[in-house]
Amino acid sequence: MNKNQIKVFWSMFIGFCGSATSFFYHEGIFKNIDFGGAILLTIIYFLCAIPIYVYVKKRKDKFESWFN
Repeated sequence: MNKNQIKVFWSMFIGFCGSATSFFYHEGIFKNIDFGGAILLTIIYFLCAIPIYVYVKKRKDKFESWFN
């Protein structure tokens, strides 16, 4: 991946994590979370990063002009 694609990936992933965390907070998931739950949530976030990575990597021409 080139530099622009890396920036796009991190922007999309951080946006996803922020919106998902906000949704989970409003649903009350974090009220009684323990260490195992936090690890499970982190694993789920990283599993969701895989399709984002594949999408950005496949569309090289689409993200070529971003962040210039």
